[in-house]
Amino acid sequence: MSLLAGATLLNGIGHLANLGQFVEIGQGQAFQREQMQWARRAYCLDSRALRIDLLNAVKEDVRDHHQTYASRIDTLLVVHTLLLTFALATLQYSDQFVPVSGCVECEENEHPWLVTCWVYSVSGILILPFWGIVMLIWSKLQLDHWLENSIGRLNVELRRSLSADSNCTEPSEDRDGTQLLDKVEGAVTRLSTFVVEHQESFKKVWNQECRFMISAATVFLWGSCILAILITSGMFWLFLQNHMAGQHRHAASHFALCTLSGLIAPVFYGLWYRLSCARRPSVDIFEDCIEPELPQAIRCHEGAPSGPLSSVETSISAASSRAAALLTRLRRGRDAREGSNIIDEGVLMAERPSGLPSLEDDMYFNQLT
Repeated sequence: MSLLAGATLLNGIGHLANLGQFVEIGQGQAFQREQMQWARRAYCLDSRALRIDLLNAVKEDVRDHHQTYASRIDTLLVVHTLLLTFALATLQYSDQFVPVSGCVECEENEHPWLVTCWVYSVSGILILPFWGIVMLIWSKLQLDHWLENSIGRLNVELRRSLSADSNCTEPSEDRDGTQLLDKVEGAVTRLSTFVVEHQESFKKVWNQECRFMISAATVFLWGSCILAILITSGMFWLFLQNHMAGQHRHAASHFALCTLSGLIAPVFYGLWYRLSCARRPSVDIFEDCIEPELPQAIRCHEGAPSGPLSSVETSISAASSRAAALLTRLRRGRDAREGSNIIDEGVLMAERPSGLPSLEDDMYFNQLT
């Protein structure tokens, strides 16, 4: 009976051990389920952070795109404003600078076409900067409108990403995670499509609304600059021609010659540069011109080819020779002081590769220094 009771007790203990294993399996399953839930939440947070980073990157790209082209408009706008200010100040010169009809011997009475040119020039320098400013402001408004629409769409998408994340479905609804993955990939695809759309929309706005006006404003800028120079130089030339006499009667001619030379010199330089570039052969191989050119005697020593590599090789070999000679003198001086015989140079050089200093040479050099 005692043996039977002991066997029964052992069987009961074995069943209890199996029950403990089942409980451990259940705990592991619950822990794994909770771990998977936390991993799913972490994935949702990472996907949300990815979308926010993509939105910020796209927003910076939109702003940089706008700033790049808006800076061109700002430069033209500032110069046109300065030219318009100059045009308005032109009418405030003293009477001596303005052509008058009271002087019979003045140049404007002998040549009436000068007054006609002056009138048209003043009219042009008043009108051209004004319309240039109007076209530049219109182009800037179009770019600002495009930026406002693009940033608005990005802000809507950003609010969706910062709101309660509906992409994190329950595991019971999405066992394999395909729905969550599809939603994340859909958000990334939507942002990629937005990048392409905003680039295409900017290209459309720039080509249809801004390109022609920017080109016209640039032409008006050059025309206004030329008119400003012609008006100022012409009025000053009239003043010199009408008031300078005697010893300074050639001042007007000198001024006209210097002004025309300054205006025509860039034209001749542009023509010369274009012709020289047309005649100059294209060089596909880049040649390093940083290294200083050595004398011809060194470059042609022993028939060595000239060039950057040969110059470097020659300088390295010369430095090695000087270093070897210095080491030889140091070793001889050390041996002479110690009273020992001079070691054969070939044996000494064989002990160290390429004439490098040995440990004894280093110690002796430290003693000398």
